[in-house]
Amino acid sequence: MLDSRTAIISGKGSAFDSHAGVAQATLVEAANLTIQNGYRYFVITGSQDRTRRGMLYSPGQSQTTGTLSGTTTTMGNMQTVNGSYSSNTITSPGTVTPLEKPGMDVEVNMFKVGEINPKKVEGVWDAEDVLAVNKPK
Repeated sequence: MLDSRTAIISGKGSAFDSHAGVAQATLVEAANLTIQNGYRYFVITGSQDRTRRGMLYSPGQSQTTGTLSGTTTTMGNMQTVNGSYSSNTITSPGTVTPLEKPGMDVEVNMFKVGEINPKKVEGVWDAEDVLAVNKPK
């Protein structure tokens, strides 16, 4: 809390979460904080993208298969060996996969009933409505 009615809420997701999912979870957190502090309404007064981006490198692989063949010739007490080896190598390249972990910081101002008219002021969220629509499953 920055003061008694202003807070910054941070939402963070994993590489498997969507931006929309993180935004919704952040909105629910803002509604929870609003109710916990004795307020009913909140207004988002600022936001900042905190998405983290990176790369995942998976190394390539090489596989070699081969054939060995040979002959042995014996004459008296002498032995001659002739051989050959042929091989084939298949190499797959490494891959780079982009990763994105969505995140955001949202600043909210909270208001009690009667301090703000949600029907006349744009961008006012009713915390009770947000929580009713987003009940845990």
